[in-house]
Amino acid sequence: MTTEDFKNILKYLIYIGIGALLFTPFIVSNSLLFPYITGKAYFFRIIVTTIFFLWVILAIYDREYRPKKSFILYSLLAFCVSILISNILGPNWTASFWSNYERMEGYITIIHLLALFLVASHTLKTQKHWNWFFNGLILSSFLIIISAFSQMLENGFGYRIDTRLGNSTYLGGYMLMLSFISLFMMIRQFANSDFSKKISIYLIAFYKIAFILQTIILFQTGTRGAMIGWFVGLFVFAVIGIFGDIFSKKQIEQNITNTKTESSTNFLANIFIKIRQNIKWIFSLIIVVLIIFISAIFYYKDSDFIKNNVAFGRLTSINLSEGTANARILNWQIAWQGFSERPILGWGQSNYNLVFDKYYLPALHGNETFFDRAHNIIFDWLIAGGFVGLILFLLILDSFIYTIWSRKNNLKLLEKSVLFGFLSAYFIHNLFVFDTIVSYFIFFMILAYAHSISATQINFMQKDLSEISKKSFAVLAILSIPIFIYYINIPSYLSSKDTVNATKLIKQSKETGLYEYFYPQGIATNLSLFQKAIDRNTFGNSEIRQKMFQISENVLLIDDENSQEIKDRFLQTAIDEMIQQAQDFPYDAKYKYLVAMFFARFGDYVMSEKYFNELLEVSPNKQATRLPLISVYQLSGQKDKAYEFAKETYLLDKSHDDIWLEYAKASFEYDKKIFDLILEEAFEENKSHRVKKFLEILVEKNPTSAQTKVSLAAFYYRIGDIENSLKVLDLVSEQFPNLKNQIEILKKDVISGTLKVQ
Repeated sequence: MTTEDFKNILKYLIYIGIGALLFTPFIVSNSLLFPYITGKAYFFRIIVTTIFFLWVILAIYDREYRPKKSFILYSLLAFCVSILISNILGPNWTASFWSNYERMEGYITIIHLLALFLVASHTLKTQKHWNWFFNGLILSSFLIIISAFSQMLENGFGYRIDTRLGNSTYLGGYMLMLSFISLFMMIRQFANSDFSKKISIYLIAFYKIAFILQTIILFQTGTRGAMIGWFVGLFVFAVIGIFGDIFSKKQIEQNITNTKTESSTNFLANIFIKIRQNIKWIFSLIIVVLIIFISAIFYYKDSDFIKNNVAFGRLTSINLSEGTANARILNWQIAWQGFSERPILGWGQSNYNLVFDKYYLPALHGNETFFDRAHNIIFDWLIAGGFVGLILFLLILDSFIYTIWSRKNNLKLLEKSVLFGFLSAYFIHNLFVFDTIVSYFIFFMILAYAHSISATQINFMQKDLSEISKKSFAVLAILSIPIFIYYINIPSYLSSKDTVNATKLIKQSKETGLYEYFYPQGIATNLSLFQKAIDRNTFGNSEIRQKMFQISENVLLIDDENSQEIKDRFLQTAIDEMIQQAQDFPYDAKYKYLVAMFFARFGDYVMSEKYFNELLEVSPNKQATRLPLISVYQLSGQKDKAYEFAKETYLLDKSHDDIWLEYAKASFEYDKKIFDLILEEAFEENKSHRVKKFLEILVEKNPTSAQTKVSLAAFYYRIGDIENSLKVLDLVSEQFPNLKNQIEILKKDVISGTLKVQ
């Protein structure tokens, strides 16, 4: 085999690897935890690791494929160094480097993305290469489109689709990026084609169809960030398209002169010339249509058509003072406080949960208890990398803008405007969500494309190597492939697989139809699998322990006296592991909460109180994790503590009805006079619905108490609902015949309006 043959083999293997990455969105691994996330990430990492070292060998043997310099490359390298330092100095470097199964991000993903950038930008060297890639990306999206339409037909158009990505938001982001890539390829074909060739006409039609279908799927996901990003990106594209000489009219006319086909093609070419001659008016029309379309949606937002449409209904239901939008804003306020504590280098990746726990705003009560993302690209990088990390990330975006607008490349103005629109749409979308491996892949490939059309040589990279050096480095690179693949992926992959298998407790027998243990050895096998997964000591231990903790609930429900010993051992192991997790990560509130709840369930209120108090030290303002401690105080006979703590919790934010109910309940148990004052305060604040709810709960819990029902009747009387007051008193009279005379007196007072309410 000649050296040229060897280099060609390496090139084609790399091309195959990059092509394989196009199928990342389709990977779903049901044998792993978080099957829509983990399978994609492992697939991506293994492919990237392989092609990276193949590229290293190729670059060793051929100087043409060695790294070249550009503004984009330097900004990427600076960003990666900065985030590395932030991760090292952060409070939980394990999470920062490895992330977890649910996200599969961390620094390890950033490094793989950098490796992909280097490979793609230095091996896809020609416009033809990139056309093949973009066309492959668009074609592969049709598999998702088919799956999406199938899901739409199955569930109806009022359903938010997610298909192989497992989340509507992820699918929305994917289709947003693909729609602009299809638009880019359509514009490129339009700007550079010889219209005498029918293939050009067909390609433009293909890209147009792809753009339309991708946009339909995007809107069917109901992802607000993606929809807003699409509108903004298209608006930016149209505005830029209005200005300047977009592409040469002379070039198109020359294409027509050279045509040798039938007049029908000339007719189509003339249409394109007409479009070119009126292009600014066309883009003006696009802007006007966008404005009218958006205005109409909001003007008719109360119509059934808009309300019942999954896209328009969600778009017009945005309310900054309530719901998801308000939760996002509060979340960003928490992120700002976290940034203020560590402003320079931040907390490291995957540590936002610590910020969320520490600076939790009580107004967020009712939303998710534990949050691991700020859901905003600015605040996420402010937390992960501080001011330095955010500035360097924005520098990457700036370098992309600088590169595409540079005169050094051969892009037409309209091509540049589409790429700028793509970046605008991507950025706007990520102001509301966060990246996944699929969106990261597309974004870094776009960066690689921009680098490839603008990079220049690095002189010292052009030095030739001796044959011995080439062979030595090549052997080292080949050996590195299995080593890196194994240590980065395999242990955690096997742990995830074992954990999924460990959760399989029972199954239905095909022969008898009865339920039996999933494994012949019963729960002992499940315990062994969990222990095996934990003993590998991977980044996934926290989630493995949580899964074991959750499964222990099901283990307790198994009615089998012969398995009592192994059930007890399983339960003890689960709590021991969770206690260990809480000790290993003392600043993470979730683990302390789970341990505290476990002890509370089994009546060990001393240990439960201990862990709840430790939890309060790291997350003092989160009502959802404070409420169980009120119950612990009550169940352990500490009614004074229950009242004081309930009052303290309620005063964090007095707007939540469920917190008030717990406060009222604790005061009712502690001191009736204080309870009466609390009820009176509710009336004065026009919150009588709270009193009603409390009394209804009290009646439900004390069905044999006449006094609670009389109190409910008195409440109805006080708010002017005479009819319901009398109905309740009639029920009391029927249920307690011995009180009939007293009830009749009360009824007369209600009717006459002379009832005295304390």
